[in-house]
Amino acid sequence: MEEYSVVGKRLPLKDAAEKVTGRAVFNSDIKLPDMLYAKILRSPYPHARVVRVDTSEAERLPGVKAVLSKNNAPRNKVPVIFGEQKLFNIPLDKVAFDDKVRFVGDEVAAVAATSGKIAEEALKLIKVDYEELPAIFDVEEAIKPGAPLIHQDKERNIAFPMMIRIGDVEAGFNDADYIFEETFKTQAQQHVPLEKHCCVASFDSAGNLTTWVSHHAPSALHELLAEYLGMPASKIRVIKPYLGGSFGSKLDMHIEHIAALLARMAGKPIKITLSREEVFTATVTRHADTIRLRMGVNRDGTLTAIQSYVLSREGAYSYKKSVLGVTAGAIIRFYRCPNTKFEGYAVYTNHTPAGPMRGYGNPQAMFALESMMDMIADKLGIDPIEIRLKNLVQYSSLPECLALGAKKIGWTERKEPTKVKNAKKRGVGIACFTNHSGAAGKQRDYSAAFVKLNADGTTQLITGATDLGTGCNTTLAQIVAEELGLTLDNVAVTAGDTSSVPYDSGAFASRTLYMCGLAAKAAAADVKKQLLLRAAESFGVEAKDLEITGGSIYSKTDPRKVMTFSDITREAAENLSGGALAFLGKASCANPGHGDSLGALFTEVEVDTETGQVEVVKILAVQDVGKAINPMVVEGQIEGAIQQMTGYALTEDVILDPKTGKMLNGNFANYMLLTSADMPNVEVSLVEVAEPMGPFGARGMAEGSTGGVAPAVANAIYNAVGVRLTELPMTSEKVYKSLLSR
Repeated sequence: MEEYSVVGKRLPLKDAAEKVTGRAVFNSDIKLPDMLYAKILRSPYPHARVVRVDTSEAERLPGVKAVLSKNNAPRNKVPVIFGEQKLFNIPLDKVAFDDKVRFVGDEVAAVAATSGKIAEEALKLIKVDYEELPAIFDVEEAIKPGAPLIHQDKERNIAFPMMIRIGDVEAGFNDADYIFEETFKTQAQQHVPLEKHCCVASFDSAGNLTTWVSHHAPSALHELLAEYLGMPASKIRVIKPYLGGSFGSKLDMHIEHIAALLARMAGKPIKITLSREEVFTATVTRHADTIRLRMGVNRDGTLTAIQSYVLSREGAYSYKKSVLGVTAGAIIRFYRCPNTKFEGYAVYTNHTPAGPMRGYGNPQAMFALESMMDMIADKLGIDPIEIRLKNLVQYSSLPECLALGAKKIGWTERKEPTKVKNAKKRGVGIACFTNHSGAAGKQRDYSAAFVKLNADGTTQLITGATDLGTGCNTTLAQIVAEELGLTLDNVAVTAGDTSSVPYDSGAFASRTLYMCGLAAKAAAADVKKQLLLRAAESFGVEAKDLEITGGSIYSKTDPRKVMTFSDITREAAENLSGGALAFLGKASCANPGHGDSLGALFTEVEVDTETGQVEVVKILAVQDVGKAINPMVVEGQIEGAIQQMTGYALTEDVILDPKTGKMLNGNFANYMLLTSADMPNVEVSLVEVAEPMGPFGARGMAEGSTGGVAPAVANAIYNAVGVRLTELPMTSEKVYKSLLSR
């Protein structure tokens, strides 16, 4: 692969100094003159009609400036970013402050007051009459005829059905030598961002709204707010300061519309900051899925049929087909099989809504699929790597990833379980993974960028990209620097303010580097072309005879002919042709539908056969990233995904009281979140098979490994002690019970 001067280098993040010195401004740091503080009254019931809301006492409390409830809130449906046919302007099945609540934590009223303490006191004064309704928490029960309807406008508790057929699945099973069937269950997982959800909203005297948000997609939120509030988009400005983590939980509107409504009512700036309990109970979780997988296979391990039946728990409100569609795609297209059938249903229950979370439907699918591949390999006496190689799609770079990982972990020598000490046994496991980049085929998945040349020859990248703490401001600047022959220090980045940056669909589906990088590279190339043409005119040569490096343009044939970027801008100014303003590059691009991340994950676990305790000793991730624009950033993203998904595999689970519907572990004390002390030894190896459509060959990579951890750990547990776990999380209790019953 071609060697570059800036791309591919381990350069420090552009925002590192501000963050480590504490100068970085997050939403929680923002305080405006006369700002009010808002709190939200939430339902104590999982399912009930809101018969009456009396806010009169709360309104009379000194310090209270605005109160929202069903009595005065608009009846607009809350729009979401992801939807059925296009990315935007599809309403969620939700009305803020509705006549009905559908989960414990649904909003009933909101109060803005001169202090948070007064707002909390006001919430206690609001009188609400509820008519309790039957609640339902089991997806199997929810889809039965006659089940209590969570949404009265639906005939059943099915938000969205999905059916996909390829070939003849029954013929495929008839041709199979063996048929394997298993049911896998995954749990709801909370995102647990370090920064809680926060929004500041303020109207000026001309009726213009400015919001400071913790959000993935400022451009999209700009449109959603305009739609919900019935305002022209030109009168709304969305600003994203530094963001302290999200993983998907801050992708849609949770509090931004409420802050805006209160600000308009009160005539003063409003700040809403959710409590940690609210983040757990009232935002979104990962979808909990039940996946019934049936696979036909020949004696040599060739797949003949894959049939899957998926019930995806949407909770109280639905994101419709987007998450379920990713689950379907992961099951259907990962391995080569001529006959497949996918039947899936997104199901309403009275849980906290499920929504976007890192991996977005992939971890559930890969847990089932990659566990099943190992089960088939074990039954047929085939090496787990061999059976995967036999069935992988032809264009995949996974054979290279598998070969490198097997060599590094010593797969051939170590795949037999070993006894460590006393009752502990060690085993190794493997799983492959993939994840798409962006939402190709959707109407609104695109990015744009401007690159402006300054008078001194430095540049400004103006991008709609959203840095979630992922380092994209740095990697995008590296792309621009490489294209223009500059150092990273000579490229500044402007982002996160809809009043000054071009449109971008947002940070989701590992699309930021891939899509925003394409736009940034094309915009820089536009400036480069302009510079070369201007220099060629000055030198009296053709542009093809020039080269750019170090902020200067040289003649390939006459080394005496050289001009710096600042020389060119000065000459342009002297010729009254605009100077630096003459050199503005712009570009936009739609998702080309390529750039999927691919890889293999190897694990080593230690299982205590007397307690069922599982310790993940080592994880080796081998991932094809196309081209690592900044290897340090890439490795950090993969390591972070592994940390998050090790918790998903072993400990994390959102637990509700089956009678009351209340979350029992909605806090740091009881939600079993793994910490840095629990991290296994993680090794990351990068494979770089250039993606032709990606910027400098890069592909999206931040979510890929989320799909590999749980099945790799499950396969390693089986390798160590011979028990197959098919339900997440794989707690010590579940492992111990499996050991007793084998």
